[in-house]
Amino acid sequence: MYRYQTHAQIQLAHWRDFNALLDELNVALRARGLVPFQLWEASIGPFNEALMVADYETLAAYEREHSTMHADPVCMNLWREMGAHMDGIPWTDPLS
Repeated sequence: MYRYQTHAQIQLAHWRDFNALLDELNVALRARGLVPFQLWEASIGPFNEALMVADYETLAAYEREHSTMHADPVCMNLWREMGAHMDGIPWTDPLS
């Protein structure tokens, strides 16, 4: 298994808007046969820290889905809209 994690600090009072956009993105991902993100919120540490997690069978599956999502205009427009609710630059962790 290959786990991909995206960390983001969500602006105060923007959590619901961010989460609604992630729900829309997950609908679009499922419609394209791609793995949706799970949203985890930190209960300890920085307030409004979001962790978006997606699990893939292999690194090759992740690379294929990552490329497909980034080539899709609907998915990328939603991803960019989500970014408007973040503070700073999100970062990623790949885990295997």
